[in-house]
Amino acid sequence: MSLPPANAELIFSANEIDRAIDRVAVRINVDFVDQTVTFLSLLRGALPFTWDLTRRLVVDLEIEFIRIQRYQGQKSCAPQLIDGNINSVEGKTVIVIDDVFDDGLTLEFVYDLLSELTNEVYSVVLLKKESNEIRATEPDYIVLHAPNRYLIGRGMDLNGKYRDLPAIYAVGS
Repeated sequence: MSLPPANAELIFSANEIDRAIDRVAVRINVDFVDQTVTFLSLLRGALPFTWDLTRRLVVDLEIEFIRIQRYQGQKSCAPQLIDGNINSVEGKTVIVIDDVFDDGLTLEFVYDLLSELTNEVYSVVLLKKESNEIRATEPDYIVLHAPNRYLIGRGMDLNGKYRDLPAIYAVGS
């Protein structure tokens, strides 16, 4: 397991994250009882969260994956579909799983991709960053609210490193 960089500040411990995921899993279990749901995990960052969440669920579920690229290092760029078969969710009820919601561009991009294909689309994010911006697309389920800083751990990386950290840390100012 990686160690956080020396300048990293602990934002959420592994236990805090697990308890918060438990609470959201209960809500999803209630909201989708007796339904088949396809979870669409956005690789790579959402993979640990996808596992953490889906193993707590009792709904009838399928899991699909697509890869959206949104960052190069700490620099944000326009979302791009890099890999995955988006047609695999045609006609299904989909819950998009993402690690972090900051400016909403990734989620909006994915909703646009799915709009003509799916029956219904919902979303769940591990973290929603604080913001004063009004966004056109908001997540339906939010596990934790986080400061608007660059975050690593629990799937979030910095140049490909630190995804395996069990807790979430902020780096930089």
